[in-house]
Amino acid sequence: MPISMVAATGRTKWEYTAGYDGKDHPVTGSLETDAVSLKRINPTTTEAAFKKSGKATTTSTRVVSDDGKTLTITTKGTNAEGKAVENIQVFAKQ
Repeated sequence: MPISMVAATGRTKWEYTAGYDGKDHPVTGSLETDAVSLKRINPTTTEAAFKKSGKATTTSTRVVSDDGKTLTITTKGTNAEGKAVENIQVFAKQ
């Protein structure tokens, strides 16, 4: 699944192919992560755990609302500089 992100340094494109099997899968195109593992928590919640050189960096929890109209992604962990990060993104279906 390709992911495009815009960072302060410009646009980056992460790519990975992974199933919800809890196993590490390679990530390309990112300076901050080189592996991801995905798992399904329940029918509306998934978790993506990102790593760099075998060390856990961030975890993103994705939750779809019961009505299917809102996606909330909460990311916690540390960035490339070792600073704590916590981001919450909310997407509404229109």
